[in-house]
Amino acid sequence: MKRWLIVGTLILLISYIMAYRFLPWRTAGRFRNAEVFVHTRDFRTYTRHIQLKSSMVGSSTKSTPLHQSLCRLPGGCVVWMEYLRSTLEVQKYHVFAFSNPLEPLDFSNFPLAKSTRANSRGVKKLRADCHQVPKTAFHRNMSFDLILKLLFNIPSA
Repeated sequence: MKRWLIVGTLILLISYIMAYRFLPWRTAGRFRNAEVFVHTRDFRTYTRHIQLKSSMVGSSTKSTPLHQSLCRLPGGCVVWMEYLRSTLEVQKYHVFAFSNPLEPLDFSNFPLAKSTRANSRGVKKLRADCHQVPKTAFHRNMSFDLILKLLFNIPSA
C-alpha cells in the first residue's frame, strides 16, 4: 500500500470536513445549515459519495431527511456531525454506511419525510423519495479514526 495515497486520501477527507465545519453562517440571529454533497475516489479506486449533516450538541434533532438518490450511488454514506454552538467544534461523529463501498444504502425501511412547509390548508405533504432516518440507525459516537477505517479501510495510527 502506497503511503502517499493514504496521506492524500486523509488530507482530502479532512479538508472536506474542515470546510464543512465553517459552512454554517449566521443570518438574522439563527444558524443556517448547508448540505454538502461531495464525491471522490480513494486509493483503491472505490468511490465514496459522502453526504454531511450537522446539528448542535444537545439539540432535539432525532432524525434527518435523506434522499433515495444517495442509495443509487456507489459507496453512498452519511456522516452526521454534532458541534458545539459556541466554537463550532465537532464533538461527535455518527455514520450511516456499509464498510463495503460496493454495497448500496437502503432507506426503504424508514418512513417518508414530510415537507417543512405546509400548504394553504396547513397540511405538510410527504416528500417523494425522501426518507426520515433516525439517529439510532447511525453508527454512533465514532472517532474520526474509526470513520476512516470504516469508509476507507485505513488502519488507525
